[in-house]
Amino acid sequence: MLGNGMSWELFAGSLLAFALTAVLLWVLVPVARHVGLVDHPGGRKTHRHPTPLIGGIAMFVAFAFSILMLDVSLSSYRMLFAGSLLLVVVGVIDDLHELSASRRFVAQIAASLLMTLGGTWYSSISVTW
Repeated sequence: MLGNGMSWELFAGSLLAFALTAVLLWVLVPVARHVGLVDHPGGRKTHRHPTPLIGGIAMFVAFAFSILMLDVSLSSYRMLFAGSLLLVVVGVIDDLHELSASRRFVAQIAASLLMTLGGTWYSSISVTW
């Protein structure tokens, strides 16, 4: 145990997710620029240069990979991952093609239903440090 009940495995998984996110950001920035997955300045957006929109993708991939490295059963979290993946995919499509608010809302409802009606009820997802 690492202090206050946190295991080394959890600490290593968190560190892996952080490092993998950083590497993926570095690798995906040129890809995002090439395929046009960038946010352009203007209107309410205050950045000065086109900004790649790959942070969510990098975090989701790193999180999923890190979770898969843990020695725990993930069968009860399948629908949580399915709903999360749906939200990431819809987010990427929205970044590329500007989906309407109603389509994004339908996707959010579908993800919520996947997560809650998929066989497991999540009363909370937290880590006690």
